[in-house]
Amino acid sequence: MVFDQAKSQFGIAKRTDINYGNILTPNIAVQLPDIKGAKVQCLIIYRIIDGQDGGYNVFLVDKGPSEFFILGNYLATEYHEYKIDFYSNVPFDNYTWCWGYHLTHTPVYRANITSNPWQISLSDYSVRIKVKAPNPSTCLALISIYEYSPYVTRHDVSIDFSNLDPSGYYVLPDPIRAYTGAIHHVVSFKDSNGDSGCQNPVATSQTFVTDLEEDPMAIG
Repeated sequence: MVFDQAKSQFGIAKRTDINYGNILTPNIAVQLPDIKGAKVQCLIIYRIIDGQDGGYNVFLVDKGPSEFFILGNYLATEYHEYKIDFYSNVPFDNYTWCWGYHLTHTPVYRANITSNPWQISLSDYSVRIKVKAPNPSTCLALISIYEYSPYVTRHDVSIDFSNLDPSGYYVLPDPIRAYTGAIHHVVSFKDSNGDSGCQNPVATSQTFVTDLEEDPMAIG
């Protein structure tokens, strides 16, 4: 505690004889999305400092779906916040942006300095999906649009009625997930025909936006 005689007020001052320690700066490892037909080849990480834009860095990604990618020598800083965008093509030659589709992004997270590297997992920016299909459907088609871009996926899934939960929902199998920034709807079909997928539609769900607060996210 110090007293400023000129301003007649008290304040807190750091003492030079005390070691307050270093601000912690772990590496960052992010688990890559597994999106049908697309491979993440570039990502952009944004830094937010006290709610203000702290700039961004672009990385070429050399790992596969669901693998962890370490962001080189880029370090997270204690008290700073971060957000990552994922793209389907390589960086610009000057590494100012990414080519390709914007596939998904993480929410803004404050740096976790309790471990090194700080790991951002799929469960931090995606959830599983469960669907309640109306009778007499036996097959579901999940259609997802990513980040309001032209990139769309469709998964045809035969319902395993032996694996319904107590409320009658069927959890779609891995690697199907709902990613941040995507919208989804489900078409229910009466029949399925092997490699041809679902056949004879019977119902369509409303459109759902990915909700990270619900895992698995319910549709129907």
